[in-house]
Amino acid sequence: IGFDIAGKLVGGLENAMRQLTVAPLTTGFNEYELKMDSIKTIMSGTGESLDVVNQKIQELNRYADQTIYSFSDMTSNIGKFTNSGVGLEDATAAIQGVANVAALAGANSQQASHAMYNFAQAISSGSVKLIDWKSIENANMATKGFKEQLIQTALELGTVVEEGDHFVSTTTDMQGNISDNFTALSNFNNSLSANWLTKDVLVKTLAKYTDETTELGRAAFAAAQDVKTFTQLMETLKEAVGSGWAMTFQNIFGDFDEAKRLWTELNNIISPFIEETSKKRNQFVKD
Repeated sequence: IGFDIAGKLVGGLENAMRQLTVAPLTTGFNEYELKMDSIKTIMSGTGESLDVVNQKIQELNRYADQTIYSFSDMTSNIGKFTNSGVGLEDATAAIQGVANVAALAGANSQQASHAMYNFAQAISSGSVKLIDWKSIENANMATKGFKEQLIQTALELGTVVEEGDHFVSTTTDMQGNISDNFTALSNFNNSLSANWLTKDVLVKTLAKYTDETTELGRAAFAAAQDVKTFTQLMETLKEAVGSGWAMTFQNIFGDFDEAKRLWTELNNIISPFIEETSKKRNQFVKD
C-alpha cells in the first residue's frame, strides 16, 4: 500500500511538472494566436488603434497572471462586449469585474467563463433578462451583495426608484408595465422582465468591482488572488508560464502587424506551389 501511494505521488508530481514545462508551450502558442485574433475583433468593434488595444489586452494578461482566472476566457469574451457597443475601457473593466464578482462569490474560473459569456449575450440584447440571470445563478454568482450593487447602480442611472424599503422600475416590460416592488431578496428575478437591468447598469456595476480605490474593489481583487485548492494553484501557475511563452512567440513571429506581414508573405510563396502541385497531380490522374 505504501509503495502504491508513493507511486501515485510520484506520478502526480511528474504530471504537475509536465503541466508546467511541456504543456505551456502549446498553451502559450494558443494564447498568442487568440490574442492576434482578438486584437482584430476589438479594433473592428471599437475603432481603437493597435497601440490602445494592445495596452488593454496586456492589462487583462497581467490580471490573469495575478489571479486564478483565465486570460483566454477574458480575451475571447471581450470582443463580444465591444461588438455590442461597449467601449474598450469599459469592456476591459467589465471583464475583470465579472471575474472579481466570481471571486467574491467563491466561483471558479469555469463558472466565471460562463458568466462572461452570458453577460456578453445580455449586453447584445440591451438588458439582462431572466434567462441570462438564471445562468448567473447556476454559476453561484447571484449573491445578495451583487444584487444590491446592481440595484444601487440602477438607482444612480434612474432605471429604478426607491419606494419605502422596496424598489420599482421606471422602465417597462413588453406590455408597458413597470415591475412590482422588489428587493435583492424578494421578487428580484420577476422584476427583470421590466428591463431595468440595462447594459449600462451592468457595465457600470461590474466596473465598481475593479476599482481598487474602494473597499469593494480591493476586497474583490484580493479574493481573485486567493488560491484555495491544488487545482487552482496549478491553473494559476500554468497561466503565468503560458503567458511567458505567449510573449516568446510574439517575439519570434511579431505583433499584430508584423505577424500579418510574415504569414501573408509565406502564404503568397507557398500557395502557388501547392496549387501547381495539385494541378499536375490531378492532370496525371485524369490522363
